[in-house]
Amino acid sequence: MTCPVCAQQFVPNPIKGQKYCSKSCCNKASKVRRLTASDPIYCAICSNKLPIRTNSALRLYCSTLCAGRSELAKDRDQRRRHKKRARKRQAYRAPVSRSAIFERDGWRCQICKLKVNPRYIGRHPKAPSLDHIIPLVVGGTHEPSNVQLAHFGCNARKSSRAANDQLLLIG
Repeated sequence: MTCPVCAQQFVPNPIKGQKYCSKSCCNKASKVRRLTASDPIYCAICSNKLPIRTNSALRLYCSTLCAGRSELAKDRDQRRRHKKRARKRQAYRAPVSRSAIFERDGWRCQICKLKVNPRYIGRHPKAPSLDHIIPLVVGGTHEPSNVQLAHFGCNARKSSRAANDQLLLIG
């Protein structure tokens, strides 16, 4: 058998159920286990230290607020909303990932061509949002080829106009 600490070959004692080649390797392994168990875990959003709990090794966020602010949660919620709107209008639906669309468009608003800051969230005028090029109301589909990145404010001003009507917004 091979010792997991020093990678040395050894013959284990079947009565003791040995896992390590020596007592010193056993002590090193237990010290490593103690250090990793007591290491602090930090929130993926705000970097606060997570409270010590038995399941804290599996947690990523310090609170429900931070969990709701995560990119995965935003993506999931937006996906549900867009899917519901498309289903309501009986439009064709395909899986659309907000983060993939945002990366595809280079974090630039496709209406005003200015940079979009990913830190803005919710209904802030400069927050990133998905815009249907041909709106669902007019008969557009909910698929990656008909979706683009837009500021929330630009998207709200565009309303239900189609892509060729966007020239009305300039000037």
